[in-house]
Amino acid sequence: MKSKIFLLSLCAACYEQPEQLDPYDVLNATVEQVILPDLDTFKRTAEDLKENSVLFCQDPSQGRLQTLQFSWKGGKKMLKTMELLSFGPYNFGEIDVSRRLDNWPERGEGIEDLIAGDQIIDTTYLQSMNRADLSLGYPALGYLLHSDEEAEDVRIGFQDERRCSYLMVQTELNMEIVNEFYQAWSPQGMDYASEITQAGKGSSSFTSPQEAIGGLLQSMNRLVLHMADLKLAQPLDMGRRDSVEAKYSGSSLKDLHDNLDAIEKLYAQPSPSISDYIQAYQGADVDVSILDGFSNVRSVLDAIPEPLSQSIVDEPQKVAELIVALEALSDVFTNDAERFLMHAPHGY
Repeated sequence: MKSKIFLLSLCAACYEQPEQLDPYDVLNATVEQVILPDLDTFKRTAEDLKENSVLFCQDPSQGRLQTLQFSWKGGKKMLKTMELLSFGPYNFGEIDVSRRLDNWPERGEGIEDLIAGDQIIDTTYLQSMNRADLSLGYPALGYLLHSDEEAEDVRIGFQDERRCSYLMVQTELNMEIVNEFYQAWSPQGMDYASEITQAGKGSSSFTSPQEAIGGLLQSMNRLVLHMADLKLAQPLDMGRRDSVEAKYSGSSLKDLHDNLDAIEKLYAQPSPSISDYIQAYQGADVDVSILDGFSNVRSVLDAIPEPLSQSIVDEPQKVAELIVALEALSDVFTNDAERFLMHAPHGY
């Protein structure tokens, strides 16, 4: 009788064991709850920006300018979110988000030169530009919409028809590139999203769901290092205020916040998330290290005064502390997270 009770208790214990977390559930949630909705927002903000540029040039009032600047900020936020997806379609030759949409820092000398010229400003002309003194994409708009400290001077500048032409053509070109990027990911388009959700089941990019999760973690780490090395260390070492990401719009620190928000969102927001996956397979300490890393970076970032272009001169130690915090977070991704994935269960 005792043996039967013992066996029944063992059986009950078996049923009480938590179910394993299927990595495909994590990948599907990540794509459906974060990546695709963010792509929808990216597309919508580009369309809004194009529409508001036309409305502003039809009626260049201060109110229209403020609406346009607000639209640009929304689009730029989503661009910084998409910076996390710097693989696959991001680098397709016909899309090339980094070169065609995110060609920072904000540089205006070449833009002013083109506006002062007599060449017809259209999408073909702007696409052909390859000048070191000229920004493309959202940084170009960042310059155009903040080229003077006084908003009224910015507004008056757009009384020049060629300046408005440049503005409208750049927003049109942005929208075209964003739409191409959107279609590349969309299940109704080229469906790159299925490369992630079907990892190990026909995906040409990932041979297993664990590899896809690892790829997403690597993308997070790349952006962390990009923030540390290019967006902070480079301008700090050079001591040049004009080498920060967004000098004219003064949004360099906000861009870093948006990058960090995107990383944390992709890691922890879906249900179930990559964070849940790591916890489910005895990686709670790794998960805590990553989440603590996010908090530490955010705390140090919050302590840097706006704008970054001034802080690299006035508060170099605080900028250096942020670089250290980002490098520490990168170490967690590179060492702890990768080591965890090497021992994560396979077989799905």
